[in-house]
Amino acid sequence: MLDDANIEAFTGSNSDYYRVKWQRFHDKPDSVSSFNAAACFGQIVSLAYRKLYMPLFVATALGVADVALVLYVGEHQLVSPYLMTTWNLSVAVFSFAVFGFFGNYWYWVRFRKMARQADAHRLDRRGQAQFLRSRGGTSPLGAGVLVVLLLLPFVWVSYQVVRVDLSGFVFDATGPLTLAEVRANLIDRMDTPLEEERRECVFREVEERARAAGDPETLDPATVEFLPVEGWHEVDPFGRRIVLAQVIVTKALFVCD
Repeated sequence: MLDDANIEAFTGSNSDYYRVKWQRFHDKPDSVSSFNAAACFGQIVSLAYRKLYMPLFVATALGVADVALVLYVGEHQLVSPYLMTTWNLSVAVFSFAVFGFFGNYWYWVRFRKMARQADAHRLDRRGQAQFLRSRGGTSPLGAGVLVVLLLLPFVWVSYQVVRVDLSGFVFDATGPLTLAEVRANLIDRMDTPLEEERRECVFREVEERARAAGDPETLDPATVEFLPVEGWHEVDPFGRRIVLAQVIVTKALFVCD
């Protein structure tokens, strides 16, 4: 039988749950899986909370490697978007399954290791409990820090979107296109920034061509090179501004090449 006091000292919380799960591992040494919903959906956050640092390190390294692989494959277009989506979904399902069915076992392995160390120190029951409590317990701070780190990329992307929108991405703009509007919608969103000399040339061309085109709401599409004539008047006002901006920037890039 497992020592209830040691389990309670090591887990710090939810000891009854782990007592039941670990009893199964104790009675059946060949058993390694037992579903844990918190580990399934919490994944690496649950590892940080339970101080399972080695599985946390391995899981994080594999996650970073997967992200790097996806970015590399996506940038070089080595596979189709359908295969990329299938891969991402497969990895997500696999990770949920691994964390969900092996989280209890990983925790059991660490508990057993710490219990053996306590025995090796020949501690009395009180000493063993104190030893396991110091090695186990939970880390809300560690889990919280990890959550913040995971949210940082989303916060950064949101900030970039808001920053760009506020710099000129106006949905109800009227009159001729402005340079600020075209920059916010297109130029500042380019993957590769323009060199200074070419950027200044593009800005001049955009201003001149936007002034010559006039208000997208009233212009004749046939008077602007590359502008699609068919269906122009069926496009909403904001859509016309976007299309006209794309045409102007494309022409400006050709002229300033």
